Amino acid sequence: MKPCDNPDCGDECAKDQDLVKNRERRGALYLKRMEHGLCGRCGEHPLGEGLETLCRPCADGVVCRYLQRKYGITKAERDARLKKIGHRCEVCSERGDLLVYYCRKTKRVRGLLCRTCHKLLRLLNEDADVIERALRWVERGQERDA
Repeated sequence: MKPCDNPDCGDECAKDQDLVKNRERRGALYLKRMEHGLCGRCGEHPLGEGLETLCRPCADGVVCRYLQRKYGITKAERDARLKKIGHRCEVCSERGDLLVYYCRKTKRVRGLLCRTCHKLLRLLNEDADVIERALRWVERGQERDA
């Protein structure tokens, strides 16, 4: 390990350099595994169908940890909710990839929405008055066009 040129930084810089080297080694190993068609994370299983870098068990593990960390729900809870709503957006009933929609203040999960409805509610700041005014505006336009 090359010592740092800055006399004020001491051992902290050396630790940072070690972290960078370890990250580079892990990245190289990850890429080597993928070149051989193996999971970049575990290196044991072939890549999952439709997955570019992970096998199905590793991908499922990543999803489980993400859902728990970000939304406080398990993959089983999300899957049960998907089944209950028939894999359709809870606002527009369209099929497709659904995103977890949660309250930014309470962090509680509100539902599963398509990207369009998810974005729409976020852009309108979940303000019921604004949503009502937008709805009236659309209705007025439909009446004029009829």
